[in-house]
Amino acid sequence: MTQPDGTAPTPPASAPAGEVLISGLDTGPHAGDRENLSPTDSHARFLPRDHPAQEPTDEDG
Repeated sequence: MTQPDGTAPTPPASAPAGEVLISGLDTGPHAGDRENLSPTDSHARFLPRDHPAQEPTDEDG
């Protein structure tokens, strides 16, 4: 689509902002920066597996 003559181009919308979830990896603020940390939040942070090639036996890992 072309711009009509005599009009200024519309600037693109700003990039979306916010927390991003990538493959279950919590990329949110660090625990010290959070105001209300739930008991499970400390366990929900990404921890590498001892044996990454071994598949979990259930969906909870």
